[in-house]
Amino acid sequence: MRLRLRARPGRIVRLIAVLFVAWLALPVALPAIAIAQPADDGVAGVWSASVADSDVPTDIGSGPRLIGRWRIEFREDGSYSGIREDIGEVVAGSWSVEDDTLTITDEIGPSSCATPQPGVLDTVDASTGTFRWAREEDRLTLETASDPCQTRELLLTVRPLTVYVPCTTEPYPLGEVPAAPSQDELAATPTGATPEATPVLPDATPTDSGADESGEAPGGTIDVEAEIDALLAELSACWATGDPSLVLPLFSEVFLERLVSSGPPGTSILDVAALFEELQRAPVIFERTGDVETDGPRQAEAEVTLRIGVDETPQQFDFVLEGGSWKLADLAVPPEPTTDD
Repeated sequence: MRLRLRARPGRIVRLIAVLFVAWLALPVALPAIAIAQPADDGVAGVWSASVADSDVPTDIGSGPRLIGRWRIEFREDGSYSGIREDIGEVVAGSWSVEDDTLTITDEIGPSSCATPQPGVLDTVDASTGTFRWAREEDRLTLETASDPCQTRELLLTVRPLTVYVPCTTEPYPLGEVPAAPSQDELAATPTGATPEATPVLPDATPTDSGADESGEAPGGTIDVEAEIDALLAELSACWATGDPSLVLPLFSEVFLERLVSSGPPGTSILDVAALFEELQRAPVIFERTGDVETDGPRQAEAEVTLRIGVDETPQQFDFVLEGGSWKLADLAVPPEPTTDD
């Protein structure tokens, strides 16, 4: 069964529409993930890159081997690695910088440009490419200066590299959950019989974190902004995996129950997971761009910008403290427009 949420007032379906429109309109890959790392204005670091099937021109014979999420490492010792996450390291070499020019030389690996490249004359040495580089906080943008290797050029320039973050969320338990009985099944239940109980999600009652109404915890004031920023960074990282079991734990159980109940009769958490799996095909980075406003120690809201390719969409997100951790409490709505007096 394919889950289609009923359109109704509230916040549940707005972001779904935004993501589906973006996914259908943009031929771009899963999101590269952004999070803060130690301050550095240079190239050195561990970066994320991703390539989708739609990014690869048909005239690049070895292009399909690029498809996937990558970890690009420019180490301080001048060594370089390209690691496709589902395979492992497939290229290694060296790098150096002079002013705004980055030089990369492939040396070994099955995807190394040091090996003969399809469509490139054997007399051409494709092992080295040069790029103009610019870094802005957690983004590294590379622009080709000279690169005879099409696969390396595509991987590194199809979109800006962003700081790599692993997804560390414990997977949501998505066993074979029986669906709630449909209206027809309920109508067919003999009088006096008890229909099979509808499965329920885990207890949605928030656990007391020790904070009082002022937001004070035994160890001091809770840094709500930092915790919500960490939640959004984790959401971005886990969204990139395409695995809904790693995203669902970041939403409150109350919200997940609302999603289940918003579907047609018979909807289960498995249908919600299938919906998220489709949504995760849209390349999204979640970044807080407004102040966090709290309503007591367990509720908060903030403007969050969704970066989908080159497009940015501001949304208003609600958050709830559940089980001692901040969780997303909805799928957001666009913020109210402001007018100048």
